[in-house]
Parts: sequence; structure tokens; C-alpha cells
Amino acid sequence: MTFTLATTYWAGAHTIGQADCLFFRYRLYNFTATGNADPSLNQAFLAQLQSLCPRNGDGSRRVALDKDSQFKFDVSFFKNVRDGNGVLESDQRLWGDPSTRR
Repeated sequence: MTFTLATTYWAGAHTIGQADCLFFRYRLYNFTATGNADPSLNQAFLAQLQSLCPRNGDGSRRVALDKDSQFKFDVSFFKNVRDGNGVLESDQRLWGDPSTRR
């Protein structure tokens, strides 16, 4: 299973960088207005993110997009997304969509 070339470049850029809790906190506490976390998130990673981004915490707190090697452009980001450790919903959706995994 591989990403298309364009998708690889787009998502691969997230191997370096950070995101504010404000932009993904909904995935941790109220995904799709259900009051539950995003089921595509790995449960251990969910707990890590919840500790970094409490429900009513500082939305400007930054979290690495690649939990294993945030300062290197490598394959770690793709492995994280594959394993349910994607911070951003857009990255996780690209991995989960069969049309972008071909």
C-alpha cells in the first residue's frame, strides 16, 4: 500500500513541524459531535495527545506532527499515520482512503 506521488509530497511535508492543539483537539474529545474521540486514533497515542492538549487547556500549545522524529524528513511520519498516530485528521484520512493508498 503506497500513497500516490502527489499525496506523498503533500502529506510528507507534515513530517517536519507542529500544530496547535486548537486545530485538532476536537479529534480527542468530540469527534463528529459524538462526545467521543476519533476512532482512527491509536489509544495510547490518544492518551498522549490528551495529556498534552487537555479539553479546556491552552489551544496554542504546540504538538509535533511526527512524534518520533519531528526535525527529520524520513519515513517515521508515514509509519505513525499508518499506525493511527497521525495528529491531523487530514493525514489520517489520506491514509485510510483506498484511492490515496494505491
